[in-house]
Amino acid sequence: MHDIRLPVPDGDTPTQRPGGADGFAVGKAVGILMERYGVDEATACELIAEIAMRTRTPLERLVVDIVEQPPVGPALDATQIRWLHGIDLSAREVDVLRLLAQGRSNNEIGDELFIGAETVKTHVARIFTKIGVTSRAQAVAWAYRCSCTPRFVAI
Repeated sequence: MHDIRLPVPDGDTPTQRPGGADGFAVGKAVGILMERYGVDEATACELIAEIAMRTRTPLERLVVDIVEQPPVGPALDATQIRWLHGIDLSAREVDVLRLLAQGRSNNEIGDELFIGAETVKTHVARIFTKIGVTSRAQAVAWAYRCSCTPRFVAI
């Protein structure tokens, strides 16, 4: 199990263990993210930490939200994303983002979409710029938060 560490707001030390978060509950939330969204353990941990930091949600509340999250509707298409979030992603960029959220590499995304890895790299860079992120984990967190990826409950 990966250790989730968050920045300390006062800057005394670079990281701290999330206070009050039950290790079993965090592990359960990580497992749920892995099952629901088909991501690996490291990506699930990064998602939890990223969402907690960006939304300033206490880790305990975030874990409860993940565990209790009901099924949601299908993923949004490019037009819906533009209308709801004001982000102008092309249909191809949405496809790349969805595969990125599944933990796929640039080569795997290229194979799936029948495009070259360099083209995927260009799409990923444009996606990062458009949604205002700097890492794959941030892009994945944004995709799930904005319903750009299909959501389902594992059976």
